[in-house]
Amino acid sequence: MYEHEGGNTNNFALLKYKLAIRNSGNALTILGTYPFGELQMTMRLIDDRTGGTVSLHRTSQLEGEKHTSKVIGLQNDMATFIEEPRIEAGMYTLEVAIPRAAFLPTKAHSTCLNFDLVVEYVSRTHG
Repeated sequence: MYEHEGGNTNNFALLKYKLAIRNSGNALTILGTYPFGELQMTMRLIDDRTGGTVSLHRTSQLEGEKHTSKVIGLQNDMATFIEEPRIEAGMYTLEVAIPRAAFLPTKAHSTCLNFDLVVEYVSRTHG
Protein backbone atom coordinates (compact mmCIF):
# COMPACT_ATOMS: atom_id res chain seq x y z
CA MET A 1 0.00 0.00 0.00
CA TYR A 2 2.93 2.36 0.49
CA GLU A 3 4.81 1.59 -2.73
CA HIS A 4 5.73 4.48 -4.99
CA GLU A 5 7.49 4.09 -8.35
CA GLY A 6 9.91 1.38 -7.30
CA GLY A 7 10.36 2.65 -3.75
CA ASN A 8 8.41 2.93 -0.55
CA THR A 9 6.99 5.90 1.26
CA ASN A 10 5.88 6.28 4.83
CA ASN A 11 4.05 9.55 4.08
CA PHE A 12 1.33 8.44 1.65
CA ALA A 13 -0.85 5.41 1.07
CA LEU A 14 -1.31 4.68 -2.63
CA LEU A 15 -4.62 3.03 -3.43
CA LYS A 16 -4.55 1.49 -6.93
CA TYR A 17 -7.56 0.56 -9.04
CA LYS A 18 -7.36 -1.16 -12.45
CA LEU A 19 -9.58 0.21 -15.24
CA ALA A 20 -10.24 -1.53 -18.57
CA ILE A 21 -11.44 0.83 -21.30
CA ARG A 22 -12.77 -1.24 -24.19
CA ASN A 23 -13.63 1.48 -26.74
CA SER A 24 -11.82 4.67 -27.71
CA GLY A 25 -13.41 8.10 -27.75
CA ASN A 26 -15.65 7.77 -24.71
CA ALA A 27 -15.69 10.00 -21.62
CA LEU A 28 -14.32 9.06 -18.20
CA THR A 29 -14.78 11.07 -15.02
CA ILE A 30 -13.38 10.06 -11.63
CA LEU A 31 -14.53 12.09 -8.63
CA GLY A 32 -13.38 11.85 -5.03
CA THR A 33 -15.14 13.98 -2.41
CA TYR A 34 -14.11 14.39 1.21
CA PRO A 35 -14.19 16.74 4.21
CA PHE A 36 -11.15 19.00 3.86
CA GLY A 37 -10.65 19.17 7.62
CA GLU A 38 -10.02 15.40 7.76
CA LEU A 39 -8.41 14.41 4.47
CA GLN A 40 -6.65 15.54 1.32
CA MET A 41 -6.14 13.35 -1.74
CA THR A 42 -4.41 13.39 -5.08
CA MET A 43 -5.13 11.19 -8.11
CA ARG A 44 -3.47 10.29 -11.35
CA LEU A 45 -4.46 8.04 -14.23
CA ILE A 46 -1.65 5.88 -15.62
CA ASP A 47 -1.54 4.13 -19.00
CA ASP A 48 -0.48 0.55 -18.17
CA ARG A 49 0.99 0.03 -21.66
CA THR A 50 3.44 2.94 -21.50
CA GLY A 51 3.60 3.59 -17.74
CA GLY A 52 3.02 7.28 -18.49
CA THR A 53 0.64 9.61 -16.71
CA VAL A 54 -2.48 10.23 -18.80
CA SER A 55 -4.15 12.69 -16.47
CA LEU A 56 -3.51 14.41 -13.13
CA HIS A 57 -6.19 15.47 -10.69
CA ARG A 58 -7.73 18.87 -10.20
CA THR A 59 -9.17 20.01 -6.89
CA SER A 60 -12.18 22.20 -6.20
CA GLN A 61 -14.08 23.39 -3.17
CA LEU A 62 -17.74 22.37 -3.10
CA GLU A 63 -19.91 25.38 -2.34
CA GLY A 64 -23.60 26.22 -2.41
CA GLU A 65 -26.67 24.52 -1.05
CA LYS A 66 -26.30 20.99 0.27
CA HIS A 67 -28.64 18.58 -1.53
CA THR A 68 -29.41 15.03 -0.43
CA SER A 69 -27.34 12.47 -2.34
CA LYS A 70 -27.05 8.73 -1.93
CA VAL A 71 -23.67 8.75 -3.66
CA ILE A 72 -21.86 11.79 -2.26
CA GLY A 73 -21.83 12.48 1.47
CA LEU A 74 -23.25 15.81 2.63
CA GLN A 75 -20.31 16.55 4.96
CA ASN A 76 -17.86 16.59 2.03
CA ASP A 77 -16.71 20.09 1.09
CA MET A 78 -13.81 19.28 -1.29
CA ALA A 79 -13.56 17.44 -4.59
CA THR A 80 -10.56 15.96 -6.37
CA PHE A 81 -11.31 14.82 -9.90
CA ILE A 82 -10.00 13.60 -13.25
CA GLU A 83 -11.87 14.24 -16.49
CA GLU A 84 -10.96 12.62 -19.80
CA PRO A 85 -13.49 13.62 -22.49
CA ARG A 86 -12.11 11.17 -25.10
CA ILE A 87 -10.08 8.37 -23.53
CA GLU A 88 -8.35 5.76 -25.68
CA ALA A 89 -9.08 2.04 -25.31
CA GLY A 90 -6.62 0.17 -23.09
CA MET A 91 -5.69 -0.79 -19.56
CA TYR A 92 -5.22 1.97 -16.99
CA THR A 93 -4.42 2.28 -13.30
CA LEU A 94 -6.03 4.91 -11.13
CA GLU A 95 -3.65 5.87 -8.33
CA VAL A 96 -5.14 7.67 -5.32
CA ALA A 97 -2.60 9.08 -2.85
CA ILE A 98 -3.76 9.80 0.70
CA PRO A 99 -1.52 11.08 3.50
CA ARG A 100 -0.95 8.45 6.18
CA ALA A 101 -1.91 11.05 8.78
CA ALA A 102 -5.51 10.72 7.51
CA PHE A 103 -5.72 7.11 8.68
CA LEU A 104 -7.75 6.90 11.87
CA PRO A 105 -7.38 3.50 13.56
CA THR A 106 -10.41 2.02 15.30
CA LYS A 107 -10.96 -1.14 17.34
CA ALA A 108 -12.84 -2.81 14.49
CA HIS A 109 -10.66 -1.62 11.58
CA SER A 110 -7.00 -0.77 11.24
CA THR A 111 -7.87 2.37 9.22
CA CYS A 112 -10.87 4.54 8.49
CA LEU A 113 -10.77 6.79 5.41
CA ASN A 114 -13.63 9.24 5.05
CA PHE A 115 -14.09 9.82 1.30
CA ASP A 116 -16.48 8.98 -1.53
CA LEU A 117 -15.18 7.82 -4.91
CA VAL A 118 -17.40 7.85 -8.01
CA VAL A 119 -16.39 6.69 -11.50
CA GLU A 120 -18.54 7.67 -14.48
CA TYR A 121 -17.97 6.26 -17.95
CA VAL A 122 -20.08 7.68 -20.77
CA SER A 123 -20.27 5.60 -23.94
CA ARG A 124 -20.83 7.75 -27.00
CA THR A 125 -22.14 6.67 -30.38
CA HIS A 126 -19.43 6.98 -32.99
CA GLY A 127 -20.23 7.63 -36.64
